[in-house]
Amino acid sequence: MRKVLSLLLFSYLAISCTPGDFLYFTLTSGDVSTVVVGQQFSTSVVVWGGISPYRVVWVSGFFPPGIVFYPSLFVIRGVATQTGVYTVVLECWDGRGFWVRRTFTFLVISSYFPLSLPSADLPIAFSGKPYSANLPFPPDFPAVKWWLAEGKLPAGLQLIPQGIIKGIPEQKGDFYFLVSGEASSGETLQFTFLLSVR
Repeated sequence: MRKVLSLLLFSYLAISCTPGDFLYFTLTSGDVSTVVVGQQFSTSVVVWGGISPYRVVWVSGFFPPGIVFYPSLFVIRGVATQTGVYTVVLECWDGRGFWVRRTFTFLVISSYFPLSLPSADLPIAFSGKPYSANLPFPPDFPAVKWWLAEGKLPAGLQLIPQGIIKGIPEQKGDFYFLVSGEASSGETLQFTFLLSVR
């Protein structure tokens, strides 16, 4: 009996799960887009699989002020006017009514530092376990203090002025945030980071 049920299940999957059933979409700028205030930004929606025609729907969340979604063009573009961390949920539908939903984040900063950081992803933290990590800032920017500019840290963690995140995280998830640093000369720079809590 078990063998018969297995054969029936296999036959059903072979008939119903055709290659065209696969539907996926993303942005050309990735799941997390860095946007600079006052500079032109543009990214496109790219769709794979499914059957055309496609349509993309803005479900929830907010785009950065100045950034506009053009669903008929599959384009998101504009000039951001305000820093911050913005998250939107988009749905992509194909010609058969199949759909997939995805979340995208826009990190809007006031200036862009040309040097690349060793990593924008911090070491993974674990809920309920002590955590401490030095933010990987470039060595040739002698900041005298750092502070959280936009976004939020997991509950239980804090950023101290020396550029260290420490504490005991109390909530799980992926947290994007913007950190500002000030040098003794008065120059201010901003960097974005991702901290995952498991």
